[in-house]
Amino acid sequence: MSKTKKQPASSNYVTTIRDKEQAAIAANIFRGNTADGFTYLYFELSRSWKTQTGNREGYSKKFYDRNAEALCRVITDAARWIQEHPQAADGPASEMQNAA
Repeated sequence: MSKTKKQPASSNYVTTIRDKEQAAIAANIFRGNTADGFTYLYFELSRSWKTQTGNREGYSKKFYDRNAEALCRVITDAARWIQEHPQAADGPASEMQNAA
């Protein structure tokens, strides 16, 4: 199972699911809206990288054969998180609590 990490939110960012064994592999979960106002959750995959000297780092959407198992775990965990948190499509928890 992957661990979840909260990051500073953009208007549609929800959370990040990161693989425990290969922490560089992650799925970022976002909130989307259709033209008719329906909200939904989706995820995008990324891989963080750093040069051996450590003077450059960044993110990539490119993956290698060595990432296959971590990708499978992260995809499964991101899909599970979305299934278990459908209310996240409606907005941040703080907004939902204020509306109640």
